[in-house]
Amino acid sequence: MKTLADILYIYIFIYSLFFICITFKSLANKKFRLMEKYDRVTNKKNLCLIIYTHNNEQKLRRMLECLKQQDYPAENTSIFVILDNCDDNSEKINFAPNVQKFVIKNQGRVGKKQAIAILVEKLHEYSVIDAFVFLDINRYIEKDFLTSVNTSLAGHDVVSGATILFGECLSVRQKIKAAYQKYKMNFIERARACSDLYTILDSSVCAIKREKTDLLGLPDFENLENDLEYSINLAKANTTFTFNPNVKTYCEVHDYRIRIPRLSKRVKLFMNNFMNLITVNTKYAEFTLFQLCPNVVFTILAFTFLVAIPLDYCFCASFSVVVTTLCALVIAFALSLLNSKMRAREIACLMLYPVYSLFHVLKHFFLWRFIKRRVCNEIPPKTQEERFEIDAEVTDGRGAVPCKLILINECGMAKVRLVFKNKKITTKSHLRTFDAMDELIKKLESYGFTIKICQACSNFTSNYDGSTNLIKGFCKKQFQVSQDASLPVVIWNSCKGFNPKVIVKNYRG
Repeated sequence: MKTLADILYIYIFIYSLFFICITFKSLANKKFRLMEKYDRVTNKKNLCLIIYTHNNEQKLRRMLECLKQQDYPAENTSIFVILDNCDDNSEKINFAPNVQKFVIKNQGRVGKKQAIAILVEKLHEYSVIDAFVFLDINRYIEKDFLTSVNTSLAGHDVVSGATILFGECLSVRQKIKAAYQKYKMNFIERARACSDLYTILDSSVCAIKREKTDLLGLPDFENLENDLEYSINLAKANTTFTFNPNVKTYCEVHDYRIRIPRLSKRVKLFMNNFMNLITVNTKYAEFTLFQLCPNVVFTILAFTFLVAIPLDYCFCASFSVVVTTLCALVIAFALSLLNSKMRAREIACLMLYPVYSLFHVLKHFFLWRFIKRRVCNEIPPKTQEERFEIDAEVTDGRGAVPCKLILINECGMAKVRLVFKNKKITTKSHLRTFDAMDELIKKLESYGFTIKICQACSNFTSNYDGSTNLIKGFCKKQFQVSQDASLPVVIWNSCKGFNPKVIVKNYRG
């Protein structure tokens, strides 16, 4: 018990000290006030704004009206709206001359991540683009939005913006959510930015310089936990990344979902980066350690436990020291409330957030989900999935081992699964089967294996016939049978003339 109390107090004391430091650091908020006052930098970057939508006609009309009012020079702005298999009237809207449509049709809904990745890959041909700006369709923006983005990018490679919630006739739950979001934007994110510390990237409103997308790729856009992993990679690469409250967007409360990564994901990321903590990149080390930061419920329970220990029970801190630490943390929290400019009603709603948080955890607790599925018959519908199995071989250069290659089509997206020696390797979802197969080939190559199929063969050439999956190609191998032209094949075919393709690794940085 004594060891547990010692560890718990040291952990809470370090967190309390950290919270007090960033609270006082945020009180001197000159950095963003000066940026807001002098936000007309002379160097105007060429910004490419990308907006994704799927059947959001009214929100798209509203967004286009906001874009018309932007005060950023039109010659430095290119705007692309991705219409992902929209079956409403989104395509019939009259777009302004400086807004271009990128329409995806007749192949099912691709999804935000894949659609943006396809567009950005096409836009990389244009060297005039300096930075990509990503914005959710459910946001409102002011006329100086792009100007604020340009100012922020003057000193940073990646910028994450603020989301301000609004709404009328809100329920208690929505009021709690709005109060927490205001406290998070006005204090937590702002305080870390004032202290020159990394924050979690909000992919719904962010800007990334072109060269960083080449080096680190794009965020996930759909999954907060992958955004957290992307933020860790930004910190590891020593990227100049910050949150800027002057890059403002507005969103209705009912359209917004609170973004809180799971504890298991944060612990996993900490363990994956633990061996790299001893580094000169102190911001990366701090951001990695920040993943173990306790939430408000754990902090309350920890202090309750430490204060409730009998006075004659000896551990590393006396009762008076624990109470002093608690009082200092409470004072710092009160200062943070003042700094976040919250009204009395909003503070009252924020005080209910621990209850909201506790119910949120219980709602996603595995036992409760099991009861809902089995007792209440709330079984989630199975996604439509098509499979095609192929017998193949995997070789390490010395011998070949039989395996199963499974092509999966799920909601218009392609995946490939390899069953090999009682192990399963599954790729991510891709728009094309060719890309999924390419990911599998590279994964196997990193383990020292090669799968004996046409796509991994040096004699194979793709047939760019305009099809989505790009599964057809030609074999250049000259067989004994007379052959006037290249032999038509598909990417999963194989033959005795297999010759592994040499994969050249491209090292950047």
